[in-house]
Amino acid sequence: MSHRILKRRGGLVAAVALLLSTTTPAMATNNGLTPAATEALVQSFLAAVDRPVAEPRAIPLPEAVSLAVENNPGIRARAYLPEHTSHGVLEAAAAYEPMVNARLGYFDGQFPVDSVLDEPSADGDQGGGEAAPANLDIEELASEVTLSKLLGTGATLDLTFATKRTSRSTVIDSFDPKYEPELSLGLEQPLLRNIGGLDEQTTLLIAKEDSRQAQADFEAELADFVGGVVTAYWDSVLAGAELDVGERSLELARELVREAEAGVRVGVLPPVAVKEAAAEAATREEEVLRAENEVYLTATTLSHLVMLGGAEGATPMPVHAVQRHLAEDIGLERAASLRTALARRAEIASAAIELEKSRLDERRAHNQRLPELNLVANYGLVGLGGDRVGDLEPGQTDPLAGSHADAVDELFTGDFFRYAVGVEVEVPLSNAGARARHAQTEVDVKRSTRELHEAVSQVALEIERAIADVESGYKRVSASQLARELAEENLHNQKRRFELGAVTTKDVLDFQQKLAAAMASEALAVTDHAKAVSSLRLAEGTLLESYDIEIQGPDKRSLPWWSRF
Repeated sequence: MSHRILKRRGGLVAAVALLLSTTTPAMATNNGLTPAATEALVQSFLAAVDRPVAEPRAIPLPEAVSLAVENNPGIRARAYLPEHTSHGVLEAAAAYEPMVNARLGYFDGQFPVDSVLDEPSADGDQGGGEAAPANLDIEELASEVTLSKLLGTGATLDLTFATKRTSRSTVIDSFDPKYEPELSLGLEQPLLRNIGGLDEQTTLLIAKEDSRQAQADFEAELADFVGGVVTAYWDSVLAGAELDVGERSLELARELVREAEAGVRVGVLPPVAVKEAAAEAATREEEVLRAENEVYLTATTLSHLVMLGGAEGATPMPVHAVQRHLAEDIGLERAASLRTALARRAEIASAAIELEKSRLDERRAHNQRLPELNLVANYGLVGLGGDRVGDLEPGQTDPLAGSHADAVDELFTGDFFRYAVGVEVEVPLSNAGARARHAQTEVDVKRSTRELHEAVSQVALEIERAIADVESGYKRVSASQLARELAEENLHNQKRRFELGAVTTKDVLDFQQKLAAAMASEALAVTDHAKAVSSLRLAEGTLLESYDIEIQGPDKRSLPWWSRF
């Protein structure tokens, strides 16, 4: 079977030329394209239109689906969404990442003396019997390094090493400079609000559910896309079948014109018989032209879905649907189809995940209504050292005198330490914000529950409609086949009677029309049955499997070790 594929060049060239002539920099900016980018696009379209039209490639339905899934830029763009969402899990786990904070500071200043204890040391006295200016010099260099970690229990653990070097021109200090190292461990554990790290754990769980939901949503989109490709394929097949019917009907009308002309020449038929047949032939030729246009449109739609050879923005190669559907009586069981759909439909899985996310959020919001009660504890080792100020008694030594390294060594002896334990309480007077947030999450749970029920109900309705369409389609195929066979037989009989002069040209034309209608009805019934079978697989959630399409989700990245405790 060969169809005439129209080469649509003038209309597209005119449209692109109009775009080229009317595009302004402002329009390009509003569209997100620079004038140079717009010009490049226009030139690429013009080049694609001007090149010779390739012969359409005949492809069966499974190949068309496979090529569309592989090449179509729209569905491939949406395939990035699950990968994008999967990175949110690591983002949520980052709350448990250890953090290092370092600070270094220097301080220097002179202050007036306001206390006898801060009198300058003897080294600062000036001679001449006059009192030295009462100035207090302070110089301080401090550094601190803290390692912080949020634990899985919700506690914040801080390990801090701090050291300070102080120089003061006073008689009160025994060391100048004085070194004060300290190593401390601090803990803050929530006991009511955010107990057990509920806030961060919920954020991590919701991020994981978001990743699963993005995968389910993409699966649903991909199934709908494949269903659209299947529909476009059978639309193209139907358009070709209707063109075949139109061409055969036109050929029958032309054949009748020739027979009528022969009858007029021998005096068997009146001249009006030729005009009747010729008028009908002209009408059917117009129908063929319309059918050819429909073939072109459906084939173009299929080509842009398949996108064969359409990489990097190039126009796709034309394709031609060649597969024929054999209508068979398949076993249908509503209960089995519904059970399959409940287990396989991505839309139901997405709705169930949304409900679980709502419940997790509601549990967190309920906990946020509690007062904040935190256990706070801190334990530290301290050291001291420096250059001794003043003289000691003969034979007396200062075990603390020494360098900064000596002070650090003293720190780790454990002889000097400090610790503190306490609780912090924060009680909002009305807690209006937390109560309002909790009320919102309770509404979200109810809404998500209803949406899940709606998704199940919608799937059940789709199953019912698809099964009814399959059953009706199969019956229509059988009935239309019988109608077409009878119409062929009736037309054959009418032609024999026409040859004998028993009927008029109008009678033969009527039976030709009935045969064309029967053939068109049969083609429509067959393609409707094929679409119904595809719709049933889509409703059951098995359409992707039927074309051996397996969705490979984003690579499962193991969470870092520090997020496990």
